[in-house]
Amino acid sequence: MQRFEREVHHLSRDNQMLEGNIGKIQKQIEEAEKSLISSAWSNHESTWSHILRPPSSLSFSMIPWPTNPQPEMPADITPNAIRDMLFSGHHSGEKSRKDRIRTALLRWHPDKFGRVLQRVKAEDKEIVREGVGIVARCLNELLEKENKAK
Repeated sequence: MQRFEREVHHLSRDNQMLEGNIGKIQKQIEEAEKSLISSAWSNHESTWSHILRPPSSLSFSMIPWPTNPQPEMPADITPNAIRDMLFSGHHSGEKSRKDRIRTALLRWHPDKFGRVLQRVKAEDKEIVREGVGIVARCLNELLEKENKAK
């Protein structure tokens, strides 16, 4: 009986150690995700300030699309990717979801984006225009959902 009790004790201790390790690993994963999104957002914002300064000739890949990772083509720009990037809790914590959408719409509305589109290389203009349309539609849908939620 004592042997059985010792084994139970050892298994219990091992289980506690494993649970502690799992907790540490989960925390490390959360921190890594937070860091990744935070870095992606910082890069997104700094790239915006850079592309607004002339002169520059831009390509599709140089545009700071509101997704992580950056898309290789317009089809890679999805509502889920935009929502995940825009609503991440790892940046812009002081802004409401609606404020985040409005700020993004000021950048991505096709009329407002015209000043950037003028500097896009001719061979990329159509795919950039397509990407901007996708982003604007997604943002409008997100805003509509936010308005209905209230």
